[in-house]
Amino acid sequence: MQVAVRYLGPASSFSNTASDVLEFDRPVSLRQVLDTIAARYNYSFTPPAWALLLDGRGVANENWAGTIIEADAEITILPHLSGG
Repeated sequence: MQVAVRYLGPASSFSNTASDVLEFDRPVSLRQVLDTIAARYNYSFTPPAWALLLDGRGVANENWAGTIIEADAEITILPHLSGG
């Protein structure tokens, strides 16, 4: 299973790339994907600072651990923007 990752804004500077493709041999949680990215780039994702899109749909920070990816997917990591 492939998970394509797009990094937007500051996320592309810590990863030094605009995108990645990660391979997993079984379903994984979104949190496990983020942990894999964190280990690769020595960077930690703090939920309030980052927003995630999974196949174009937002995933609430509190759902990162419970969101399971079972098939090829695309994740977009971008700075969390607060509205006023």
